Amino acid sequence: MKKSKYVYFFDIDDEYVGYSYLTDKYVAFPKEQKEKVHFLLDNPDHVLTNLDAEIYTQLSDSKCLIRDDFD
Repeated sequence: MKKSKYVYFFDIDDEYVGYSYLTDKYVAFPKEQKEKVHFLLDNPDHVLTNLDAEIYTQLSDSKCLIRDDFD
């Protein structure tokens, strides 16, 4: 998996929100998870905890993370 180049993240109030231009979907995380989200976007193969798995699933479902062979 890799980070999609069609995703944009921004802060709104107490949330960290990602928008995927590819799917026209939003995904929101508590601001406390911002660093973890960035880490998993840059290192999707380093899922270690249940929280990592939940974030990873949300990122892949919203197409913020895409398959390596997808362009």
